[in-house]
Amino acid sequence: MRSAPTSSSSIDGEAEFTIDGRTARLAGPAGVPDRMGHAHGIYNPTDRPLQWLNINVGMTKSYDNFDLGDPRTGATLDPVPQFISMRLDRSLLKPAAANLPDASGAVLYRRALGPTVFSTPWSYVDHMLMPAGSALGRRAQADMSEVYYVMSGTGEVTLGEETAPIKAGDAVPVDLGQARTIRQTGGQPLEMMVIGVARDLAAKARYRAEAKARLPPRR
Repeated sequence: MRSAPTSSSSIDGEAEFTIDGRTARLAGPAGVPDRMGHAHGIYNPTDRPLQWLNINVGMTKSYDNFDLGDPRTGATLDPVPQFISMRLDRSLLKPAAANLPDASGAVLYRRALGPTVFSTPWSYVDHMLMPAGSALGRRAQADMSEVYYVMSGTGEVTLGEETAPIKAGDAVPVDLGQARTIRQTGGQPLEMMVIGVARDLAAKARYRAEAKARLPPRR
């Protein structure tokens, strides 16, 4: 069990996640954010391998990470997680047209974690499924960088003027102001986790205000 800067994990399999001493079992694909200064741990109680992705979200390169010497084996489990978590469940996805104007074809989308979850410039974690023939058109964001992690399927990404194939396990960083285009290829849908990180906290605040302005008025 460790105390570390804010991080998020995505898994294939099942694991027991611990945040600040509270433990719950989650079936993947799932994720758990952990804020800086809070303790976290992960334990695989099963007889199957666990695929685990750790994403460091520190705002500096000076970390206070240290081992608390607690393996969390045999920890008491909460039936409902007492910490923030997400499920990347395909059954929760909806047509992306309203949220992704650059999407063409029957792209499905869901925001798994929004900006209020994170105290850093992290702004969102999205889940996306691109069926055969679908694409994300060319787009560049001056104040928002992104990372596209391929969960399954194959595709093709263009950054600037360079094009390359992508497959499960690949991660594609898109820098501030960098134009990207993504299209699905092959016989299976392209499934991705998308992480958005704002230029700074001021840019994140502008992003939240713009997103709120696009919401339909309450009746």
